[in-house]
Amino acid sequence: MKKTLLITVLSLFLCGNAYAKTTFIKCTKDSGNRIFIFEINDRKKDIKLVDGIGVDEDKKTIKEFSKNSIDLEYDGIITYNLDENNKLVPNKEQYISILISRMTGQMHYLMNERNNDKMLSMEKFTCKKAEPLF
Repeated sequence: MKKTLLITVLSLFLCGNAYAKTTFIKCTKDSGNRIFIFEINDRKKDIKLVDGIGVDEDKKTIKEFSKNSIDLEYDGIITYNLDENNKLVPNKEQYISILISRMTGQMHYLMNERNNDKMLSMEKFTCKKAEPLF
């Protein structure tokens, strides 16, 4: 009887450890017109941008992943402008720096060019835990 009870208690403790804890967060710009959705895997210490901007996950660098914050960068971002003839013209290669505070729910998003002192874009977002719709 004691062995059965011990096995039952141990199985209850260990059954949740087989699955990675995955959390989705939805970050909305304070003006409400831009949204990012991230998938966070605490067990693997990984974060993936699911929706918001097209990025190459192979060019992602996670600088910090802790219980308080997540700091990451994406390299090789190409943006486009329209010229006077309404043709798409690529800009210089850029990078995105994202800092998410897990304590306050704030995300800071910076887009810039490498070796450029001029900041192209800095935006603040509010993040909340989200669940997949289906």
